[in-house]
Amino acid sequence: HARDDAERAVALEPEHWPGWANLGVALGMLGELDGAERAFYEALRRKPDHVHTRREAAAVQYNLGCRHALRAAGREGKTAAPRPIAADVAAGERDAAFGHLERAADLGWSDADHSERDADLASLREDPRWAPWLGRLRGRK
Repeated sequence: HARDDAERAVALEPEHWPGWANLGVALGMLGELDGAERAFYEALRRKPDHVHTRREAAAVQYNLGCRHALRAAGREGKTAAPRPIAADVAAGERDAAFGHLERAADLGWSDADHSERDADLASLREDPRWAPWLGRLRGRK
């Protein structure tokens, strides 16, 4: 139902960014990660720039970081088996993931415990940027 509701919302109000963010979440939960990524980027393209949306925008950035982290691991879906991926492509996906995660932190993302357990981010944990990013989140408590 969540997917149907979100699709109806963006059809009725295509410029209403929360509808796109909700569609991204719904598609991600269904394992449709390419569609989720497109919806999250649509949400960011429409996002109004005021403080009331910072939390939601942080979550969109975090979810995009997760998407790129999955790609860095050669995974196209949450349950899909990893596939071989070129080292330079994986590195580019990790860079994109950290870019989104940094923007999420800039916007107020602070759930270090969730981030540490999130299986979507597993491909980033050995990267030297992981510990400082996680420490930045922990420093907010």
